[in-house]
Amino acid sequence: RARRPPPSVDALKAYPDGEALDPRPDFVSAIEAYQRAIGIDSTFAMAHYQVSKAYGWENGNGATGGHYLAAHQLADRLPARERMLVEGYVAFIDGTVYDAIDTFNEAVRLHPEDVEAWSLLGETYYHLGSQALEDPLAQSERTFGRALDLDPSIGPIHIHVIENAFSMNDSALARQRLDAF
Repeated sequence: RARRPPPSVDALKAYPDGEALDPRPDFVSAIEAYQRAIGIDSTFAMAHYQVSKAYGWENGNGATGGHYLAAHQLADRLPARERMLVEGYVAFIDGTVYDAIDTFNEAVRLHPEDVEAWSLLGETYYHLGSQALEDPLAQSERTFGRALDLDPSIGPIHIHVIENAFSMNDSALARQRLDAF
């Protein structure tokens, strides 16, 4: 299959602005940066994907601004790893739990050092796991733990592991995780 050209240089210059903000929970600024990249190049699949994730964190997963669909429509221009992340994310947003779990499990199998794949697998277990897993809390703990081992600076992961500690009624663990955050 023929690959489409990469995003424009100007769009690529705007994109890292959002990437730099993504680990911190300043999703409004990340959304603005990704929107700038999309404004420069509307076919920039990863900018659509990232802005969709930032919208999800800022406003809830139902408020993705349709960008996840744009990312999905443009996914054929992406390398295999990124295409897999987009496909898994689309399944996650659509609530297709088994497809999301299968896709992200394959992503972490192929890319065991990929913090984003581990994070998205954790998100899937956290939000949708009760539909498919016996112990979604334990699964999200394991996958978020792996993601934090790879990169402890990613704020959104901390939010869920703090919530997990409260779900486990473990106030000492919640305090420890709040301090780490």
